[in-house]
Amino acid sequence: MKNKPKDDTFLGVSWSMFMTSLSNLLSERHNVNDNVGKALPNNDNVNIVRRTKGEVDAIADKLVTELNNPGARLFYCKVAWTLSESDIYKNLEIAKMGRNPQKYFSWLCKHNMK
Repeated sequence: MKNKPKDDTFLGVSWSMFMTSLSNLLSERHNVNDNVGKALPNNDNVNIVRRTKGEVDAIADKLVTELNNPGARLFYCKVAWTLSESDIYKNLEIAKMGRNPQKYFSWLCKHNMK
């Protein structure tokens, strides 16, 4: 019991000294998000997919044939312009398992574009 610290100490340091050093440490810490603007100057456009018109047409044509829905080609072009290919084909695979793949694919894509 001889090595027992006093009630007003923490690991051998007095509470007032510990709290002072802790408040100094916290006041000197910097926010990790301070440099995000420098690293990503156009961070509003990070998730925008850039495709050529030919790529959009090719994806839309594939969706028209896969879903047998030529009336929705304009919507499929919008989907191809907005969503990533992985999201498009993931939605297509999920929609093929549904009762009405055309409607289910449209609903999934609208949900992803929100």
